[in-house]
Amino acid sequence: MLEGREVVIYTDHKPLVFAFTRKHDNSTPRQIRYLELISQFTTDIRYIAGRDNVVADTFSRISQINLLNLNDFSGLADDQFSDPELQSLMGSGTGLELRPMYFASSEKPLYCDVSTGTVRPYVTKSFRRQIFNQIRNLSHPGVKATQKLVAARFVWKNIN
Repeated sequence: MLEGREVVIYTDHKPLVFAFTRKHDNSTPRQIRYLELISQFTTDIRYIAGRDNVVADTFSRISQINLLNLNDFSGLADDQFSDPELQSLMGSGTGLELRPMYFASSEKPLYCDVSTGTVRPYVTKSFRRQIFNQIRNLSHPGVKATQKLVAARFVWKNIN
């Protein structure tokens, strides 16, 4: 599939980029074999800092992208029904617009905040760690970036 096409490799492994620009006098036979194998496909290898290489980082964690699988909507809706924290938020003037919404995977309504123009499900205590870990494991962002990613997609009391 790659034959006859231009291929550019973006990597956060700076020594690999450097290896293609130097002479192989000090390289081991194994390193030379690997470089020759890679060079059959391309010699255009470009460096991207790891924190900026979000696409590659996400692809390496592709199995973790299911933030809430369809069965969990039903479980979350059940949890919301008896959650006293949600009940207190609905009656207070927090600025959240919590509305019941129906999804195809659940017969029960899921309360979501719609105040920002984005539908953000309210997450009960028993689901918070799961949500946090799955977002954090996607690309290992820092503390502030993780808070921002979680708050953009979900809502709960004292989220930050």
